[in-house]
Amino acid sequence: MNSIKFIVDSLVQKRFAEWMDKNKESCLIYSRPPDQWAQIIYDYVKEKSLQNSILTFYEMLEDEKTGDREFHKLDELIFLKALKILEKSGKCAVIEMDGNKGVKFV
Repeated sequence: MNSIKFIVDSLVQKRFAEWMDKNKESCLIYSRPPDQWAQIIYDYVKEKSLQNSILTFYEMLEDEKTGDREFHKLDELIFLKALKILEKSGKCAVIEMDGNKGVKFV
């Protein structure tokens, strides 16, 4: 188990993983760090002129319109982490209404 923690710690240092608990018993491993996902998502928004649009997580992650995009079918937790980065920089606002999640891009 120590070797696994060592490997994950190394990935955490390189921003390709994140421990999900203080005891280091579960982790999230990224194919790209969340800030890179944030840039990929926002590049798509700019390319498609989706600023000032509200989209559901489903539309962004599951809809056939995004089928050719790297973020298509991205894990929702990783997608949310990327959106939180965009939200901090004023590029979007994450919305939750009646249990549905959406995002308004600015």
